[in-house]
Amino acid sequence: MLEVFPLALAAGCSEVDRAALLGFKAKILKDSTDNLSSWIGRDCCGGDWKGVECNPAGRVNTLALQRPVRDSTLYMKGTSSSSLGGSPVLGSVGHQWDEAYHSFNLLSGSIPEILRLFHNTTFTDLSNNLLSGNLPVSMFNLVTLSDLSLSHNQLTGSIPDQVGNLKSLNSLSLSHNKLIDPIPASISRLQKLWSLNLSRNGFSNLLPAISSKGIPSLLSIDLSYNNLSLGTVPKWIINRQLSDVNLAGCKPGGAFSNLQKLKLSNNQLKFDLSELMVPDRISTINLHSNQVLGSLSSIFNNRTSSFLEVIDVSNNLISGTVPEFTEGLSLKVLNIGGNKIAGQVPGSILNIVEPERLDVLRNLITGTIPASLGQPVKLQRLDVSINQLAGKIPASLLGIKSMRHANFRANRLCEEIPQGRPYNIFPASGLCL
Repeated sequence: MLEVFPLALAAGCSEVDRAALLGFKAKILKDSTDNLSSWIGRDCCGGDWKGVECNPAGRVNTLALQRPVRDSTLYMKGTSSSSLGGSPVLGSVGHQWDEAYHSFNLLSGSIPEILRLFHNTTFTDLSNNLLSGNLPVSMFNLVTLSDLSLSHNQLTGSIPDQVGNLKSLNSLSLSHNKLIDPIPASISRLQKLWSLNLSRNGFSNLLPAISSKGIPSLLSIDLSYNNLSLGTVPKWIINRQLSDVNLAGCKPGGAFSNLQKLKLSNNQLKFDLSELMVPDRISTINLHSNQVLGSLSSIFNNRTSSFLEVIDVSNNLISGTVPEFTEGLSLKVLNIGGNKIAGQVPGSILNIVEPERLDVLRNLITGTIPASLGQPVKLQRLDVSINQLAGKIPASLLGIKSMRHANFRANRLCEEIPQGRPYNIFPASGLCL
């Protein structure tokens, strides 16, 4: 009977590949993962060599040796030799490799130049190692590369202009390194790039001017914790419909120090309000519909209180309590709805001189509605709905003749309701709002 075996088994392991892998193994000083102990015997493609995968022709196309993320005791320690073990013949096999994973180990030294030989490589992950030195230009000639992660290393220097050669690149992560300016304008040629992570480096002028047609597929960008001032964030980032933008740790500076209006609404910006150093004379802060964290207290300070007119931080992740308001606050619009703000509405809200709109809906606010809310004569809109307020609606609110909209629903306001515009839409009694 004629027996037919799969091609991979029939072909066995390429001697060239086997020699290269054993050369790599020789450079590893410690392997607590115990993966490399399985690299014995003649057939590296038979399934016994952990982390090694082959194509049907018996050529190694994947090397997956990343450390388990949740176990810091398991790792490989060694050097990333430029010849991957000193094999001079690896050039004849390099074009066969598709994927290389070496993340979460303790590989040190420079990024191996041998990667330039992997002409068909689509995925390279060297993150979470101790790699140092500059980014090799040769790495950016891998035109088939779709995913490149070099994050959590000690890489220095700048990004080579050749980054624009990576026509197939979908994801680029260079975070947690020591990279510096400049970032080349050629990055705008990455037509398929949808995720760019440059966080926690030493960039200051992060991105060059890019036309509306540059990086058309970009959905996610992380620029957090660099030497970046919000005044240098290009308009194409702010104006584009990105799904995820992280600017945490960015500080105002340069032209931004004289900014009067800050409008960053309807993005997916992530940062803590305590990290936003509010310019002295700012009048408008509009951050609604983002992922902003922190407490409101960092916004309300003596430097800004006399100039602030509009604050809209609705639909974010802000916590803490409603801050105390200083005397003479000229705020006209305060919208903090749709957050996680708790505590009571302070009596110092009376210090807001002539508010026109107060929205605190959809929070965790408790206590009662202050009677002092009836004193702002120009108040037109009041929304305290969907909170945990108790007691009654103050009759003093009837004195606000300019009121056009009021909403008290989804609270614990069960006592008699004042009758008069605009509250006469509610029955006088028998209803818990």
